[in-house]
Amino acid sequence: IHPDLKSLPSLNVSEFEWQKEAMIVIQNEEDTKTSRLSLLLRCLDQSLRKFASGLDQWISDISKLAIVEKEKPRYKIAAVGCLAKCPNCHRICDIEHNDKPGSPDDLHACRRGHQHFGFAGIYIYGTTKVSLDHCANQTDQSGWVVRDKHTTWGERKKEHPMIEWDYNGIPEDLAIKQGKFKQAWRFVGKAICDKHKLEYHEDFGTDQ
Repeated sequence: IHPDLKSLPSLNVSEFEWQKEAMIVIQNEEDTKTSRLSLLLRCLDQSLRKFASGLDQWISDISKLAIVEKEKPRYKIAAVGCLAKCPNCHRICDIEHNDKPGSPDDLHACRRGHQHFGFAGIYIYGTTKVSLDHCANQTDQSGWVVRDKHTTWGERKKEHPMIEWDYNGIPEDLAIKQGKFKQAWRFVGKAICDKHKLEYHEDFGTDQ
C-alpha cells in the first residue's frame, strides 16, 4: 500500500450509522411495517449520500496522489538537477528541464562546457593514447570509430543517446571553460589512464 494512502478516509460501510438506526426501528414492535420501512429507507438514503460524498473525496485524494507521482521526476530534477551524462565526454547535463528531459523540445546540453574525452576513457583509434579532444571541436565530418565501426560525428548525433543532446549551443568562451578541465585532468588523468590501460599525456586540443 502506498504510504500516502494510509491517510485517506476509510470507505467501510459498517462505519455508517444507518445500520444502528435501522435496528432500533425494526426492534420497535409498536411501529407498523410501513413506517418502519419508510424510516429504514430514509436512513439508508442518508447514509448512502454520506458514503457517496466520502467516495468522491477519496477519489479526489487518489487523483492528487497520481498527479504527484507523475510530477516526481520533474520535482527531482528541480531539486538535484539533471543527472544525464554526455554520451561522449560524460559531462553531466546542466540544463534546467521543464517537461521531458531528452525529448526534442527539451534536449540535454552542457552549457558550461564539455570536458575532454579522456575523462570518459576514450582513446585515439589504433593507439593506446588517450584522447584529449572535446565535443566543442567536432564537426559533422569528424571521424569516429565506435566498436570498430567507422562513422562520423554527424551520423553519431542521429543515434541514441546522442539524439537526446544539443551540441549546437557550445559556449563561445571555450578557452576559459576548457582551462578548468585541463587543470582537473592534471589531477585525475593519470588514475583514469591507469584504469583503462591508456597512455597518459597532456597534449590538449585536436587529436593528431
